[in-house]
Amino acid sequence: MFRALTIVSVIVVIAVVVKFGRRLAGQPVKNAAVPKLGRYPLLEALIAFAMWASLILLIGTGFLGATLWGHALCGFTTLIHVGCGALFGVSLALLAVFRAEAYNLAGPDTCGRFSTAQKVCFWVIAICGLGLIFSMLISMFRILGTDGQHLATQVHKLSALIALLATIIYAGTASKRD
Repeated sequence: MFRALTIVSVIVVIAVVVKFGRRLAGQPVKNAAVPKLGRYPLLEALIAFAMWASLILLIGTGFLGATLWGHALCGFTTLIHVGCGALFGVSLALLAVFRAEAYNLAGPDTCGRFSTAQKVCFWVIAICGLGLIFSMLISMFRILGTDGQHLATQVHKLSALIALLATIIYAGTASKRD
């Protein structure tokens, strides 16, 4: 069931981004000046690269087995997934701290770099990232029991699927901006 839900939702989100991507991306930035993103643009860029690269690797290792091969993680894909999970958690937390003002949903857009859809998608990814991190951390301990561990796995899968869809929308709206 999760395989079918994943495949259908990814196809639908890609179709929506292709059809309505320019509208979701908002208007292009009018001023010619390059906005400064923060006090440490190189550090923020490296953290953003680490977060997005680890997220793509997590999506690749997690969803390839679940959708194409029909089984859970095993072997080297598990090692890659767990290693990238730690990098994702740390870089997501740092990026949320460094770029909280740039991804601010309330108030005027001071940076002018991100559309409203990208801002919403980033915070959806951040919230789902918390769900991903805590669902796996809590399942490592014998707090919940067997049924609780199955529930934590389901929360992990659902959070990953929502983060995947938000990532597709974010990437689609970023590529549609001029």
